[in-house]
Amino acid sequence: VTQAATVPPKPSSLLGQIPFAPLTFAVVLALGLVTLFLIEGNAGRIDKVFALQQKVSLPVLGSLSWVSPGPRTIPLRAICESKLPYAEECRVMMADVLFRAEEAKARVLAITGSRVRAGSSSIAAELAVLLAQSKRRVLLIAANLYEPSLHERLELPNEAGLARMLEEARNIKIGVTPGGGPSSVEVIGGSLPVDSFIMPTAMQNLYLLPAGHPNLNPSSLLSMP
Repeated sequence: VTQAATVPPKPSSLLGQIPFAPLTFAVVLALGLVTLFLIEGNAGRIDKVFALQQKVSLPVLGSLSWVSPGPRTIPLRAICESKLPYAEECRVMMADVLFRAEEAKARVLAITGSRVRAGSSSIAAELAVLLAQSKRRVLLIAANLYEPSLHERLELPNEAGLARMLEEARNIKIGVTPGGGPSSVEVIGGSLPVDSFIMPTAMQNLYLLPAGHPNLNPSSLLSMP
């Protein structure tokens, strides 16, 4: 069967042989990846210790990797001998804490988080155990009066603790002279035996002041002068 030939209206070229649909998809994908890279670079996200050191003017004591299951699964007694990367990072952080504390002659370390359940209680417990096992006497104070958990980690009761001590401290009245110095101290509700709120733990050199159960608003208790 033969058919009559048709004269093309214009000269043929390679453009008609290029698959434009896959090429367009590849170009759009490449542009999207470049855009995401530029946005991520300018977002100021903190994902490494070096990035954090560039953002703040305070020394960074270390970083802890996110682990699954959580660090609460590591027994506190085994935190010194554990070969897990998280435990090793805790030991490195403890060494940095000791170095900075000796340099600043500091004896108090406060650990807090920027959000609820950020892991600050776990870090506090692990650092306290490491410091206690290095033959230092450590008092661990559970100041999270909203969701206390340190007593559970150390397997101790949470009956009387920081909340009750602060509530009883409200009964202490201090007289002040016009010059600003204390002239007399009058205890209205009796003495405040701080030692009675501190409990020894199963680990040597480690003591706990639990959070307790506050009867007043925790914010007002912690903000008392």
